[in-house]
Amino acid sequence: IVVNKPVGYVSTLKDPQERPVVTDLLDRITTRVFPVGRLDYDAEGLLLLTNDGELAYRLQHPRYKISRTYEVKIKDIPSADELSSLRKGVRLEDGITLPAKVTLLKKAMKNCWLKITIYEGRNRQVKRMCAAIGHPVIKLKRVRFGPLSLGSLLRGQYRHIAEGEVRKLYSLVSL
Repeated sequence: IVVNKPVGYVSTLKDPQERPVVTDLLDRITTRVFPVGRLDYDAEGLLLLTNDGELAYRLQHPRYKISRTYEVKIKDIPSADELSSLRKGVRLEDGITLPAKVTLLKKAMKNCWLKITIYEGRNRQVKRMCAAIGHPVIKLKRVRFGPLSLGSLLRGQYRHIAEGEVRKLYSLVSL
């Protein structure tokens, strides 16, 4: 299942702080499913949920380099060198990131929007990458996970993924 997770939900099945969880959005779903990876409480966008533990494990494992694409609003306008740093890999406290695809989408006076595709799923990776080049994230939305895209799915809505999409996911991780 693909969910367009709104801000204000956590990507878990149970929250000790009693905040809303993503499965609260799944009315009429009786099968137990769980999130593949996470989106922070203050982030939104595509979140995959499944009942297949092996698939979830492999989709999250860095070995498979599953792409994740985000639209990111950051503070200020990065220089060409700063964008180049993101593209080459940024040094974080847990090591240098893999190179990212980065496109400048839109500039405003005090911020801009980037499209960033990464190939590993470290904790809060995009936020940490942007902070490392001096441009903190203001807003983050995942629009793509591997072959799955958010498309026209509205915030808080979900859809079952098509059989062809399931086959693509399995083929990406050799299942």
